[in-house]
Amino acid sequence: MSHSNNFNKDNIEIYLKYFAEEYKNITDGKQPLKIILIGGASVLFNYNFRKSTNDIDYSNPRTDFIDYAVEKTANKFGLFDNWLNNEFRKTESYSDKINDISIFYKKILDIVEIWTVSSDYLIAMKLRSLRDNKHDYSDIAGILMESKENNNPLKKQDVENAIINLYGDINVLSEKAKKMLNDIFKNNDFKNDYLYYKRKEEAVRNQYKKLKKENIRTDVLDHKILLNKAINLVNNKFEEYDIVNNNKETILQENEKKI
Repeated sequence: MSHSNNFNKDNIEIYLKYFAEEYKNITDGKQPLKIILIGGASVLFNYNFRKSTNDIDYSNPRTDFIDYAVEKTANKFGLFDNWLNNEFRKTESYSDKINDISIFYKKILDIVEIWTVSSDYLIAMKLRSLRDNKHDYSDIAGILMESKENNNPLKKQDVENAIINLYGDINVLSEKAKKMLNDIFKNNDFKNDYLYYKRKEEAVRNQYKKLKKENIRTDVLDHKILLNKAINLVNNKFEEYDIVNNNKETILQENEKKI
């Protein structure tokens, strides 16, 4: 059986409904469940700019009943075993306050509640991780872009308050995350930022795949070395720029041809 790891809003709804059916069966409908979706899945449910994600992250502790329903759903639809996982709890982005700040999305079969995370807190968690080869940069810009388009713009202070509420101190952010937070609000051109970061992240992923094919070693250390090399190569090709100068369009056009 082929295994899929390309999730969009429509098929996630299908998988979660089947998951709820299996969960309800195994628990005899006597153990209501609250699932807090974070990361790409939360972005998919709340915004239109993001079209897919590779897995579905939730912040709850795992239980045998959850694992059973996850496995049954994976077998039914040919999904990877960890299509719904809580590995997020092991990352720096996790906070035990997520349960308190989550927002209700829907209830399935009167047994499984799906909750997501609001814009300011999503950005806070993305800034905490801020990986060059994932979707962190473009998700931050995309959330700000769509919030502005929907006449519900976020302020820098909103994001800073969310960071402090989740993690206790703005200084938990890396220097590059602090710089991005300052620059993106100073520039206030979220659409161009989104397009720029989306293409740059894709360039890093493609460059990493290319380097990986050229390197037969697969241990963790080599992964980090190859990823850093890919990031440096892409940064050099895109060149250093001052986000305040609003020159992304030219850089995008020139560097798309090089990468």
